[in-house]
Amino acid sequence: MRQSLAWGVPLGLKDVPKYRLVVDANVARSANEQGLENAAAAVVSRRTLEAVRGAGHRIAMGDRLLVEWQKHESKFAKTWRVEMERRGKIVRLDDAPAPHWDTCFSQLVADQSFEAQNIWSKVKKDLHLAQAATETDKRIVSGDNNMRGHLSNHGQSADNLMEIIWVNPQEAGSVDWISAGCPDEERRKLANYVPGENG
Repeated sequence: MRQSLAWGVPLGLKDVPKYRLVVDANVARSANEQGLENAAAAVVSRRTLEAVRGAGHRIAMGDRLLVEWQKHESKFAKTWRVEMERRGKIVRLDDAPAPHWDTCFSQLVADQSFEAQNIWSKVKKDLHLAQAATETDKRIVSGDNNMRGHLSNHGQSADNLMEIIWVNPQEAGSVDWISAGCPDEERRKLANYVPGENG
């Protein structure tokens, strides 16, 4: 398959479904230049961002996520984000919760397993990712498997969360999944997350 010089991904991907993805700032931080520390992870993160753009997806950001991007993004990721903004591919979200998120959040607060495991404070600080996903197309791209596992193991009381598809770019097949149009695969949903088996 021929390669697009503009996007670095195969031509013909414009026919795949387009989704609004929530891309964690840890992907933007990891997408640094070649030759630096964790070079292999950096290459995958850059390919991930290129796949998002090349397939025509948009990214969804509330103010909090945008601030995290601006704080941590590599030079490559900043150039990518500015280009996505110029092309109208960034969907800005209101950080104020929608009614359905209030219900979801209340269900999580009521789940005593978070407190029992002393992880609520860790989970709460990144819940804006899940909030953004539930308000868009329920797709998160993030390297944070700890948060992924916490929500999968202790968030069963919130059905809305269990339908979120969470993909770690560093797991095999993730970049191809994005390029193929982020299909709705049951094994990638939080409800079915098994560490080491969802790539």
